Amino acid sequence: MDAIRVSNVVVLIEHGSRRLVHFNITQHPTAAWTLQQLREAIGCGDSYRYLVHDRDSIFAEHLDASISRLGLRVLKSPPRTAVSPASSCSSPDLSSLGPD
Repeated sequence: MDAIRVSNVVVLIEHGSRRLVHFNITQHPTAAWTLQQLREAIGCGDSYRYLVHDRDSIFAEHLDASISRLGLRVLKSPPRTAVSPASSCSSPDLSSLGPD
């Protein structure tokens, strides 16, 4: 009988169009792995300005600093926000950030 394995998925979605930009799966995510996923997605030639992420411990200050060096402004979800669909009220409001 096969054991149940927990996998972690990183999904990068363009907020305005909801276009899937990048995804990958790992059983052992690290800050280095997460940063590599961002480098691969951002290196695709598109210009992105913001990265919205939750407050998971993998997004430590040094990872946010590395993300900033990629040219992205880091926006964090509110503390203790329940997991919810992207269209719900708890989604970060990007309308005040100006046009793309």
